[in-house]
Amino acid sequence: MSEFITNAAIQRLARAAGIRTMSSVNYEEVRSSIIWGLTGVLTERCIKVAEFSGSSTVNVAHVELILREVSGPAMTTQTAAKMCKIMPESKSKSVKGMKAIEEIKFTQANSANCHMIPIASFSSLVRSIDTKSGRFRFSKEALSLMQFHVEYHTIMILKESQLVALNAKRVGVFPKDVQIVRHIRESK
Repeated sequence: MSEFITNAAIQRLARAAGIRTMSSVNYEEVRSSIIWGLTGVLTERCIKVAEFSGSSTVNVAHVELILREVSGPAMTTQTAAKMCKIMPESKSKSVKGMKAIEEIKFTQANSANCHMIPIASFSSLVRSIDTKSGRFRFSKEALSLMQFHVEYHTIMILKESQLVALNAKRVGVFPKDVQIVRHIRESK
């Protein structure tokens, strides 16, 4: 399942969280937290709600019901359906580290308008998680809302792991930082 989320997508999520440097081992840790959150929180609960309602398709109403339960941000289909902006090319020769800062500023300014993980990869990931039942379909809007929610929470985990790294007087985020944040969030 980890092949669906690329390193570039995780790098975009890290830039949206304001992280300049990240350990290469950290990508697997972030992937596992995305898959854990998607499996436990959204997909299984959405399927249960769809089964209860007698529907064979998980739609936006099912996802919004689960998101209200999970107490995530107030998300609607309009929020999740905004279009992405393209990063402009830098014309000047940059100082070391300036490109990362430019990417962070751009991504943070436009992160609410854009999916960081490619839509096709995310839908493949959701469908691969749902292989045990295999009889449910997901509407396009429901997948978009689920993706927006998963990206939002991944960015929050990365922001908090950056705070843990800064507390340890490090600039880069290591897997142990993400593990600490996940452990704290799971124990709540």
